[in-house]
Amino acid sequence: MASSVTTPFANQFRTGVPFATEQSRLLATAGADKTIRLWEVTRTGQPTAIGPPITGHSATVQAIRFTGGSTLLSAGQDGSLMLWDLHDPPYARQQAAMFSSTTLTGLSTLAVGPDGHTVAVGTANATVVGDVDPDQVAHLICATDSAPMAAQEWEHHLPDTARQQLCP
Repeated sequence: MASSVTTPFANQFRTGVPFATEQSRLLATAGADKTIRLWEVTRTGQPTAIGPPITGHSATVQAIRFTGGSTLLSAGQDGSLMLWDLHDPPYARQQAAMFSSTTLTGLSTLAVGPDGHTVAVGTANATVVGDVDPDQVAHLICATDSAPMAAQEWEHHLPDTARQQLCP
């Protein structure tokens, strides 16, 4: 029999509520307040907040999915698909903004393939399929445009990663 769990944010609209893995007690919630929150859910069903709210989106976080136990993807109404590093959940950090687009506003659905790195994102008028594996993304960037990424673009897409040359 299922039991009810109420978080302190129960009165706020939540758009996504996945567990990290089937065996995990790590739960993520996201919603209209533009944030993602992490919770530890114990056997008693009382969730405990882990760290501060995760911020980075400028509009509703519409969908979230784990890609393994320590990486979280978030898709927002702002057109951004973000990759979050949760190796230390209280100190979650944005690992990358996989794309941020004014033409793909209203990201509404998100699916992760069985390989853990192929991702499909849906909008009102398009579906975009891509890869979130860093090596595959770097290979694609180098195959299509070998020009170095501008400092501002690097900071936007890879905010916590030291600048380096991607293409040989």
